[in-house]
Amino acid sequence: MDKVENIASLDNLLPLIKGHKKIVLAPLDWGLGHATRCIPIIDFLLKHDIEIIIAAENAPLKILQKQFPDLVYFQLGAKPITYKSRNMLVNLILQSPRLLKNYISDKKSATSVAKKTAATCIISDNRFGFYSSWITNLYLCHQIVIHHKISLFSEIATWLNRQIMSQYDEIVIPDYKGKKSLAGKLSHTNLPNTTYIGPVTRIKAVVKPIRFDVAIIVSGVEPARTLFEEQILNIIIQMTLLKIVLVRGTNHALETAINFDKITNVQIIDFADTAIIEDLLNSSRLLISRPGYTTLMDIGHLTIPAILIPTPSQTEQEYLANYSIKNKRFHQLSQDKIEKLPTLIATILGQKNQQTI
Repeated sequence: MDKVENIASLDNLLPLIKGHKKIVLAPLDWGLGHATRCIPIIDFLLKHDIEIIIAAENAPLKILQKQFPDLVYFQLGAKPITYKSRNMLVNLILQSPRLLKNYISDKKSATSVAKKTAATCIISDNRFGFYSSWITNLYLCHQIVIHHKISLFSEIATWLNRQIMSQYDEIVIPDYKGKKSLAGKLSHTNLPNTTYIGPVTRIKAVVKPIRFDVAIIVSGVEPARTLFEEQILNIIIQMTLLKIVLVRGTNHALETAINFDKITNVQIIDFADTAIIEDLLNSSRLLISRPGYTTLMDIGHLTIPAILIPTPSQTEQEYLANYSIKNKRFHQLSQDKIEKLPTLIATILGQKNQQTI
């Protein structure tokens, strides 16, 4: 897979929003990626003189409020999803009552927000219940096909996903169609009422002096995020010769016995906005992160190499990591083998050949 040379202009979105002057945008609260990939879409819509109303909660709400302080916001009441098991199928079964409650809550909220604001269109980023039957509804989603190693589960989940999407007037896919696709088979579909708008990213490629050897971005659903952070912290304290920056992706206090005040080669940032992330991605020699789809869109057009560490049993991330290493800048590492991370870092920074561990 070749490096993406140009990020889409989002012009393919224009026919879908023609005539709409007030749009409600609602990102899913499932990690930070859904909110951050909405940033360039919001920018695009604002440049076309469209009034944007944001409906969100928790971290996505905070991210967008910081980025767009002058917009109108509605706080939603969906309960956060957590990964209590290393088995994603078990997680979905355990979370199904909460998912159903969130669906019902979102459906009521969508109609309420639309009526209060007189909006004529909703853009739901993977919030499968956030639509209102009396206005135009667009569904932003890159995962049309649900990937799982158990084919029967994949088929059932994909069918259910399509039933959800059928409630919307148009499916908006932030990917290229065909060989340049970043999501591979996940975004491939022949369904009607689908529009490919190309990858969307808030990150610009900027030439900057190198300030860090390694930039690490920790993200995702709890408690998986915290467990990943703990493992990373225990590794980086041993890497005294490298200059490292770690973005935790949370405002919660760092709970660790490690005294980072005395570790001068490591900088820790709790929560980073677009400007900080853009700076780090353009001024670091190597990125370590989850292979979330938003991250892949953010780095696809850059030159920074990356080590992608999927959330254990998160089958979408496992597929994306495996698919992405066709690009020789990207490397895959299982979290179960994270003790090999220093060796892989040394290999990449030493400009040796790609390896998957």
